[in-house]
Amino acid sequence: MPLLDILTFLGVVLVAILVFGALAPLETLGWWAGWFGRPREATEPRFEDDSTRRAQHYLVFLSGIHSVAGAAFARREIDLLERLREQLPAVEVLEVFPYSVTNRALTGQRAFAWFWRWALSMKLSNRALAGLAGSVINLRNLWQVAVSADRRYGPLYNHGSADLIVDALLHRGYDLQRFQIRMIVIGDSGMLKPTQHIPQRHRR
Repeated sequence: MPLLDILTFLGVVLVAILVFGALAPLETLGWWAGWFGRPREATEPRFEDDSTRRAQHYLVFLSGIHSVAGAAFARREIDLLERLREQLPAVEVLEVFPYSVTNRALTGQRAFAWFWRWALSMKLSNRALAGLAGSVINLRNLWQVAVSADRRYGPLYNHGSADLIVDALLHRGYDLQRFQIRMIVIGDSGMLKPTQHIPQRHRR
């Protein structure tokens, strides 16, 4: 590859890194300001079926930085979740996308959804571009992890992430009044900073 092409490629990569970094906090700030995303209001429990009502424990799975949505698509994650559901029938297993405080998948309801759909398609079906496409997805989500660790934006981002977990629990029948029902959070690589409190809006 000619030197000029290499330098051009590296320049594009550098610009992409800077753009991702500049845009990373904007979703969090916009959500906190109420410009978009869910309203920060309490979510009432919604029982989907009798099996949900009888859940003795709840397990929340947060996917790794390779993910584009809440539903797992990596084979190792799918296998893990299937084994958990099979071997722990009394446990309600939930999947939460931890890289967006508005709980939106990268492939849906975004200005660049077309790009993330293309990247995911290349990652899954094109061997030549799979590594590059996967790196772009990882980089985007890694910036969100950086936002979580940032002293300025981290408290807002982590509050939103806690909201997502609590909302997911409530929609699957979790009763905040019954704290004896154990809730466990597990995840793949690229995890967020642990959130050790229930947001104020969900306290009773």
